[in-house]
Amino acid sequence: GRMKVIIADPDNDGRDEALVFASGGWPDKHNAVKVAMIDYDPDSGDLVLGWERSAADLDTDRIDFDGASVADVDGDGELEVVVSFLEGQPPTWRVEILDAATGEIEATLPGERYHTTGDVDDDGDAEVFTHDEGEPLRVYDVAADGTTTLRHTLEDRRVLRCVVSTGPRRTSQTALPCRLPRAGGPPAWVLGGYDQDDQITHMMAFGLEGEAAAALGAFDVASELRLLTWHGLPSSSPAEPAMAVAVSNGALVVLDGALNALNYQPDLDPPLLGVRIGSYDPGYGHAPAFPVAGNLNGVPGDEVVAVTTDRRAVVLNGAEIGFAGEPAVAWEVTNVEAVALAAGPEGSTRLVAVGKEDVAVLYGPE
Repeated sequence: GRMKVIIADPDNDGRDEALVFASGGWPDKHNAVKVAMIDYDPDSGDLVLGWERSAADLDTDRIDFDGASVADVDGDGELEVVVSFLEGQPPTWRVEILDAATGEIEATLPGERYHTTGDVDDDGDAEVFTHDEGEPLRVYDVAADGTTTLRHTLEDRRVLRCVVSTGPRRTSQTALPCRLPRAGGPPAWVLGGYDQDDQITHMMAFGLEGEAAAALGAFDVASELRLLTWHGLPSSSPAEPAMAVAVSNGALVVLDGALNALNYQPDLDPPLLGVRIGSYDPGYGHAPAFPVAGNLNGVPGDEVVAVTTDRRAVVLNGAEIGFAGEPAVAWEVTNVEAVALAAGPEGSTRLVAVGKEDVAVLYGPE
């Protein structure tokens, strides 16, 4: 079946373990609907199952998780695993918050479907977001004793995802909840509204600290320009702390911290939104093929790097992304399958270009 692996050290033994999430999809003896912790035994050299929580019926039972499912949500300084299972008759969703080291259940949210986790108030521990189609988006606090408190109830919206670089050298691409930095408070959360065809109709930026949710900006998309997908690329540039790049249907859309689209002309017939990259490959849901954004040349402002279907990594000046025709390509690398960013010396950023047979680490137009 389909799986996701998150590497962490939930038992604090100084060695990483693998938290493995399997979403199933069809009944088969080799299939699974489960979450498990896999450890490595240095004495035997074997992988050892630490714990697992699995569903019983592959025909009807389901699990929900995402790249933020491993987090400290109760403020005890230890990691939890947050998932939801669809089980029982009639099938009902239930969020389970598990001790990531032991698999023991610490808290539950009956009747709720897991959506994501994130620190809404910058207090160091994450809150739990729940959502199901046609239902409100809810945000819960979880205490160390397992009690849960409903903190926010929003309209039927989803938390949109940003593809970010993670890991010690920022070489791993992961889709996580998208937040935009803002002065004087915690980052804003980017939420999306959808129509009956599952296409994005509008985006909103919300501040979720305190007791009330504050709308900080909005982007309403013209009816002719529904967005099928949206993956944000948060800026890493101190000169442009609020810039994000939305990747939709092969187009790049530049947004500021209030979700104003800087390359959008809704009054034209037809409206123009973003710029398309020739032969652009959106990655079909696989994060390594998504574009990356970072400061590669040391000049204020980010560059955006995207992989095309003819295996080119094209590097664009983020400040010059416009509307029509082919975008101005600052430089490009050939024979590339995927790209990532890596930390270089003295705070610099390097581009990692992965080919079929080799890996190149680059910076600037070399």
